[in-house]
Order: sequence, then C-alpha cells, then structure tokens
Amino acid sequence: MDKDRTDIPQHEPLDLASVTRIDPERFSPREVSEVCARFELGQITSLREFNRGSPQSPKLIVEAARGRFLLKRRSSRTSDPFRVAFVHGVQLFLNARGFPTPRIIGTRDDNNSMLQRNGLVYELFQFIEGEPYTGRDGEVAEAARTLARLHRLTAEHRPAWVMPQPSGRVGIDLALATTMIESRHPGARGALHGIVPAVEQARRYLDRIALDRRDVRIVHGDWHPGNLIFREQRVAAVLDFDSARYAPPIIELANGLLQFSMTRFGPDPARWPYEPDEANLRTFWRSYLAEAGDWVDPSQDAEAMPWLMVELLVAEAARPILETGRFGRLDAETCLTMIERKTAWLCQNAGSLRDLLLVESRHVR
Repeated sequence: MDKDRTDIPQHEPLDLASVTRIDPERFSPREVSEVCARFELGQITSLREFNRGSPQSPKLIVEAARGRFLLKRRSSRTSDPFRVAFVHGVQLFLNARGFPTPRIIGTRDDNNSMLQRNGLVYELFQFIEGEPYTGRDGEVAEAARTLARLHRLTAEHRPAWVMPQPSGRVGIDLALATTMIESRHPGARGALHGIVPAVEQARRYLDRIALDRRDVRIVHGDWHPGNLIFREQRVAAVLDFDSARYAPPIIELANGLLQFSMTRFGPDPARWPYEPDEANLRTFWRSYLAEAGDWVDPSQDAEAMPWLMVELLVAEAARPILETGRFGRLDAETCLTMIERKTAWLCQNAGSLRDLLLVESRHVR
C-alpha cells in the first residue's frame, strides 16, 4: 500500500467499524463505506487519499468497477446546501456545453448532485487524468483562452439558486480584514502599514472609474494554476468552483494576470522577485482578448489591471490568515511582508504595466 493511502482495505468489503467521530482532515472507514454505498460505483477495488487543496476538505480517489472517481467531503465553511446547489448548477451548465469541468456523479436513488449526511456534504466527481501546470507559454495562453470562454458561456446562465454575494469588490472587505489581522498579528504591523496605503490607493482609483457599476456575470472566483489540469498544453479540466460568484469579468481577468505571472523562486518568500513575469503577463492578456467579447474594453481596462491586482493580491492572503493565522506554510508576518513588496511594486509601476498591456492590445484588435 502506498504511504499516502488510507487504512481502509482496498480489496475487501469496507470495514463498518464503529467510528463516529469526524476527523476534519481524514475520512473514517465507516464514513467512506456509507457514503460510497449511496452511489452506483460497482465493486470498489482501491481507495487512495488525494492530498490536494484545502486540508479541511479531505478527498479520496476511488477505483471501482465503473471507473475512477474523486470523493470529496466539503468543509463546514462551504457546506451550505444552497450554496452547493448554486455551484453545481454552474458546473452542470458548463459541462453540458462542452466546457472542461469534471462530471458530477449523482446519487444512486435520486441522482442528487450532493449527498447530505450527518450535517456534512459530499460530492463525487469523475476523476480527470492530466498534468499540473508547468509554466509553459502554451499553458498560459490556454488558461487565458479558457477563462474567456467561461465568461462567454456564463453570460447565458440563469441559475435556479441565487446566493448572497460576498462583500467587497474582490469578495472580502479589505479595510476590515487588514484591521482584524493587525489586531491578531502584532508582528505583521510593519508590513500592514505598507499594504494599507496601497489598498487605499487602489480603492480610490477603482471607485473613481465606477467599476462596481459594470455588468456582472458568474465568474469562477479562484482562477489560478492549481485549479487547472492540462493535457499536452490544453486545459483538460477546470476544478474547484466553490468561490463562484457574480462579478465584472475583468476582475477575474486581473486575477488571472496576477496568478499566472506570479514569480516564485525557491522556498524563501523573502527572495522572491517583486515584479511579475512580463512574458506571462503579455501572453495571458493577449490570449484572453483574442477570445473575449465586448465585455472588455482594452483601452480602459488596461489601466485598471494593476489596481485590481493590488486588491486581489491582498485579498488572497487575508482570507486564510483570518481563518487559520497562516497562508499555507507561511506565517502571517512572512506572507504579508512578501505581499507588501509586491503591492508596492504594482503601485510604483502601474503606469508602465498599463502601457505594456496597451501595446499588447494593439496586436489583437
């Protein structure tokens, strides 16, 4: 048995052990047995932990007679059934139109897209084979084109469930978040004293252009390399729609620019470059515009990109720090020091970044 596999037998009937306590980061044998019995899988031959994404949402690769599947237990924070129904509606809509999302497997008795058990929510997906993002130019371009295609399709979606939207332009109230972080993490005050003025500068600009009055549609909400699976530099699957929400598409375009141009070299964030990868910025922007419709105005939106990237960069760090006190393996102070340097670079170079994007726009339109 591989080291990362669970202690559940792989080639025998699952042990209905009297395990009732729920470990937030692992499945119990009884839990898996009862959940899998609610789906039409055939004989299960192996189960393997899939340690990807949030540890608060454990996942298993299930090998069964009917195929290979990914079983996921949602964290308590993301288990609102109405929210899950909204997200699944988006995924089913996209899948029906040929967009690369993993197929949701319905329950045996009522073909429900989610299983609710003991106050928890479970999902089962077709497992998609492929490779992770490696940073090649073709993958960056394909990620941008796929995002534009998603935005085109969701403009037509009319969900049965409309959920309350998160506060703030980027899904979080940044002023409140930074205040709360400062009170909980005094060691991060120095970094925050650099971040807060950058956020305020971005807010003033974005408020002035009335971005919040732009037309909205459903966006993925977490467009980054870890949520894409590739096959020969083509997107084979888009994962994790848990953050899907209504927003102007250019906010997600800015997040794509940020995520696919982020420079990380080595294990020490203090040594990471301040500036984004210019080639990836050019490729992502140009490839998105080539597929996008009139919801993007390059001459105006290029100027908004650096300021949106400031807000998005801070928001990405603030959420997990407020929830766990950390950003992955980084403590709050280390993470926010890195964020401060990157936001300072974006503010200082907003004009040159705008000009770079405008030049690329002329190659497309």
